[in-house]
Amino acid sequence: MSINHLESWVLAQVGLEVALIFLLAFFLVRIRALDKLLQNYNQEGAALKTALSELTEKMASWEKRQTDLEETLYNLRGLGELQTVLPNKSAPLGSQTTGADPPANPSPRKPSLRLQVENLHLQGFTPAEIARHLGLHPSEVKMALELSRLKRESA
Repeated sequence: MSINHLESWVLAQVGLEVALIFLLAFFLVRIRALDKLLQNYNQEGAALKTALSELTEKMASWEKRQTDLEETLYNLRGLGELQTVLPNKSAPLGSQTTGADPPANPSPRKPSLRLQVENLHLQGFTPAEIARHLGLHPSEVKMALELSRLKRESA
């Protein structure tokens, strides 16, 4: 092998090494640029996750408000139905009390419940028997008897 031939091989080797160094430098710069780009995407992703969680919280609060409003609307509709039903039911009562002429033949009325309790008590029935006979709770019978006693004492 001649020296010229050996020099050409060394020069070729040096040229290839310089090319490899430039190629390595190019890839290192490119990798750094991609790393910075990836960090930017990660920061944007974190910001988007934060915004998404805030929007999710707002959406949950809006859904809660919507259910509250639907509940309120349901209750208002129920009240509206009551307002239409109550005047219809109270109309017969109002027509009886607001009539100018009293009814010609008043129907015989039963004695009041308190009077019925008093009468049965005077006949010797116990409060439990009176309650069973009139279909009342025993405490209602006791209350009616106590009211009658207080009324007699105050008179």
